[in-house]
Amino acid sequence: MDSQKLAASENYPVHKLRKLHSALRQRQLLLPLWLLSWNTLTGDTRDTNGRFFRGALLMDNLLGLADQVWLAGFWLNSGLQGEARANGKLDTSSLALHYLHGLPRPVYWVLWLWRRLRGEVVINDKNLLLLRHKGHYQLLLRNTVVFNPWLSSEEAFIQRFSQPWSVRLLGLEGRWRIKHHLFDRHHGALFPLFEAFRSQSGPDDEDYRWLMHRARPALRVSEETPDSDRWQLVDSLESNALALYEFTPLGD
Repeated sequence: MDSQKLAASENYPVHKLRKLHSALRQRQLLLPLWLLSWNTLTGDTRDTNGRFFRGALLMDNLLGLADQVWLAGFWLNSGLQGEARANGKLDTSSLALHYLHGLPRPVYWVLWLWRRLRGEVVINDKNLLLLRHKGHYQLLLRNTVVFNPWLSSEEAFIQRFSQPWSVRLLGLEGRWRIKHHLFDRHHGALFPLFEAFRSQSGPDDEDYRWLMHRARPALRVSEETPDSDRWQLVDSLESNALALYEFTPLGD
């Protein structure tokens, strides 16, 4: 896959919808759009599809689709979706929320984080979204990266895309409860957890319960009183990782 095709794939569903809206406007038509089948860049084999973590890529497209469609469709699970083909490849034309035994696939947690977002937009750029709602704040950080999914098994290559962050928020007076949700390859991704069960018989019922417990974003909660009403974050995000910080003011 060449660099031009990779660049075009980053927000492909959003760009296609914009062209469709433009064509409708030229014909003076105002119609609701239902996006029933869509996807982002991913691998077409079980291994490349699973190893290519794309949380931020999915979130970027969800944020872009939100004001362009009335409805975005998902299959309930990969069985109903018919993802697996007879030739060993995967049908990548759509997205399913769950895998075997109701295990949440990455898009499930991206939707879960997306549904938490509320309020007016204070800042919105390519990788940072700050929202304010009734005295509460939400800070969403994304490290969106596109590369050939076949390179997802090359750890040294993946590490090149880690992105350091330095964010400072002003005006946070008093004491705050801060929730930090982290969704990346090591916190919520399903495929790395499945690799622990590479046996001929596969996971049993107890294993699936363990997988259900582990396959979720990490959560840290703290209470802080920012110095001089300033809150500062210095951190880094892996390739296509998502971090959501939620700030709730606490009474004295």
